[in-house]
Amino acid sequence: MTAVDHECNVLRKRKREEGDVIDVNEAVLRMHTRGMDQAAIADVLDMETEAVAIVLMRSADAEAMCKIASQLLEDPEDLICPVTRLLMSDPVVAEDGYTYERVALQAVLQQATRSPMTNTSIGSH
Repeated sequence: MTAVDHECNVLRKRKREEGDVIDVNEAVLRMHTRGMDQAAIADVLDMETEAVAIVLMRSADAEAMCKIASQLLEDPEDLICPVTRLLMSDPVVAEDGYTYERVALQAVLQQATRSPMTNTSIGSH
């Protein structure tokens, strides 16, 4: 007997016991992760195959939304000033081709007329 078969038998037994409630969504996802197809999951949990598909679809949608949210919470590297390492609010493109926060670039150029990224001469024109 495989681990999946054992789990199916345990769930069937739990379903038969009066008053025992299982988290169907969790069970569907766990079985799917272990390689069971939708029809087999539906059979074990005594559900319609369409209901299993909906649980799996909602789970995939939730995972996708979490991934998008985490990406949005992280500042894209293209929007980070290489001098301040902060999100730029007033970006400018310098002669070296890099984008900087305006105030940060002005502060750098007051010290030297060299690019903080390439060390080439900038700001002297």
